[in-house]
Amino acid sequence: MELLNASPEVKSHPLLMVGVFAELQRDRLEKLVDGVVDQCDKVVLKLQKLNTLSGLGKEMSSTILGINVDLQECRLKTKVAEEELRATLVQLHKMTQRVEESINSPTPTVRSEHWMCPESADSTIRFKHRFEEINVEYESMAAKCRIASEEMTYTREVISIESEY
Repeated sequence: MELLNASPEVKSHPLLMVGVFAELQRDRLEKLVDGVVDQCDKVVLKLQKLNTLSGLGKEMSSTILGINVDLQECRLKTKVAEEELRATLVQLHKMTQRVEESINSPTPTVRSEHWMCPESADSTIRFKHRFEEINVEYESMAAKCRIASEEMTYTREVISIESEY
């Protein structure tokens, strides 16, 4: 609320609700990705610990089964997070394009006239820049998911190779 009070020209801006949604979605996806990455890191630690254990027989096979279930769950959650990020990126990109078209349009449409009127023009450009920043954050989150998934797979493969020797 303080931000809105500090920028009264934004209170009636047509992009306000889109901006609020983008920020809320960014926060939600950031928590989702952080949770998935933490879970993947825990699986990697379990895999590394498993690699140091040997000759536990029946106990070892149930531990391996549990870790395989954890691996599958993490891979699935990683894919779900990546898909949510991808879908949100597409929508944010579309919105950014529409704003860009409004800013650069030689003949404003009825829809864009309010976005680019003198009172709203600076705010419109600020919204566009913030959407671009969020876009970069989403790409970074998607990279975190991919790295966590690849690290899990790599650790699993290394441990499989080492256990063969």
